[in-house]
Amino acid sequence: MKNPNPLLFLSLLMSLLFLFGCSMSNEEKQMNLDLIASEKTLPTNFHEIAFKRKEAPFFQYLVRKVVYQSEFAANWNFYGFENKPPSINLGIKISFLLGFKSLEVDLTRLG
Repeated sequence: MKNPNPLLFLSLLMSLLFLFGCSMSNEEKQMNLDLIASEKTLPTNFHEIAFKRKEAPFFQYLVRKVVYQSEFAANWNFYGFENKPPSINLGIKISFLLGFKSLEVDLTRLG
């Protein structure tokens, strides 16, 4: 599987944060972001359920927001992470699980 393009992934993440940040007061806009896990794994049916861009740059992504610990554990397993899901206080934190795959061909690696 090809490594996801980090710039596209970062732009997607920043777009999501911008959307949620616009509806908050100045005090609420102060966010602490924690990366819980990053693995090269996707759900088995990712290609069937992920959003697919129809124009360049071509990529697929899947975003899930979880509110309850049971949802978090189920989605953790759905994404296929190897480790046990960590315990997170979802009463004070928001958790997103992101799946991303670039469909672009890197022409510099073909030659």
